Amino acid sequence: MLYLFRLLRNNLFGVISTLLFLFGYWQVLRFNSYQSSLYFNTSSTVTSSITDTRESINSFFGLPGENEKLLTQNKILIEALSNQTPFSDSIAESYKKQYEVTIAKIINGSTRNTNNIFTINRGKKHGILKGEGVIGPEGVIGIIIDVNSNFAVVMPLINSKFTITPEIEELKFANGVISWDGRNTNFLKLSGISKFRPVKKGMKLITSHYSKRFPSGIKIGTIHSLEKEENSSFFNITVRTATDFHSLNYVYVIKNNYVPGIDSLNQQIMKSDAH
Repeated sequence: MLYLFRLLRNNLFGVISTLLFLFGYWQVLRFNSYQSSLYFNTSSTVTSSITDTRESINSFFGLPGENEKLLTQNKILIEALSNQTPFSDSIAESYKKQYEVTIAKIINGSTRNTNNIFTINRGKKHGILKGEGVIGPEGVIGIIIDVNSNFAVVMPLINSKFTITPEIEELKFANGVISWDGRNTNFLKLSGISKFRPVKKGMKLITSHYSKRFPSGIKIGTIHSLEKEENSSFFNITVRTATDFHSLNYVYVIKNNYVPGIDSLNQQIMKSDAH
C-alpha cells in the first residue's frame, strides 16, 4: 500500500492530466452532437473491421477441419450410393441416381432442450422438402420437419419425438427403435431388441436398406452398454451417437427420388384394400 502511495505521488501530475483530458473529452462528446456522432461512427467502423478480421482469421484456420469433414461425408455418401447390385449395369446406374445431396449450413439451433431443432440455410427454392433425411460428417442428424422458401427446420436425433429403426451392422439385422430420453446428447436408447439376439457392446448401428429417408449404411451410433430388463424379453441398450451435435456446422440434405413413386404405389394398394 505504501508503495502505491509513493507511485501516485511521484506520478501525480501525469495521473491528474490524464483524468482531466478524459473528463474534458467526455464532456465534448456529451454536449456536441457532431463530435459524438463522429466518434461513434468511427468506433463502429473500427469495431466492425476488427470483427471482420477476427472472423476471417477464424474461418481461415477452421477451413482444414471443415474440408476434412466434407471429404469424410463425401466418402460416406459414395460408399452408400455405390453398393454393388446383382442387376445389370443400366439398373445399377439408375440406382446411383436414386439420391440427390444438398449441402446446407446450420444457422441456429439448440442442444439443451428436450425437443431440440436446427435451422439450415436451404429451403424450397433449393429443392428441400419436408420429410427428407439430414446427415453430417459423422452420421445421421435427423429429418426436415418444416420448410419455407429459403430455410428449413431439422428435427435431430436429440429430439424426444424422433425415432428411427437401425440395422446392427455386424449382425445384418434391422429391428428395434432408437429414441432420445432428453438427457445426455451423446447417448440414445435402443428398445425392442430381444434378449436372444447375440448383441454385444461396441456393435455399430447404421441406417438400413428399409429406410426411405437415408441411404443404407449411414452411421447412427455404437452400442455403449446393454443389460437385460427384469420381467422383460428385451435388452435395455444405450447407444453412443456417432455425431457430436455441439460441433455441427455443415450438413447434407438427402433427397430420395424414389419416394414419390413408392408412396403413390402404397396409396393405391391401401385404396384397393379398402374396397
